[in-house]
Amino acid sequence: PVYRGPQSAELLRSSYRSCLALACGRGLASIAFTAVSCGVYGYPLEEAAAISLDACNSDGSGLQEIRFVLFDRGAFAAWYEQARRRFSEE
Repeated sequence: PVYRGPQSAELLRSSYRSCLALACGRGLASIAFTAVSCGVYGYPLEEAAAISLDACNSDGSGLQEIRFVLFDRGAFAAWYEQARRRFSEE
């Protein structure tokens, strides 16, 4: 989705959930994502990272591996920081 403010969050979350459901439904073991909507569609990296990690954590349990293939150090830093915040307490 194109970023249009906080109301875009559910669209982004839905895109991850749809992909995860398709992958699980087809019996796949793994899936890879880019920083969906963060390039020309303008989604803020930190917010997109939080949404993607939450969606994958809650809806990706049928998969053995979920990878994020990120386009630069800024995207990597955003995903790393969001993952650290979410999963360092578990």
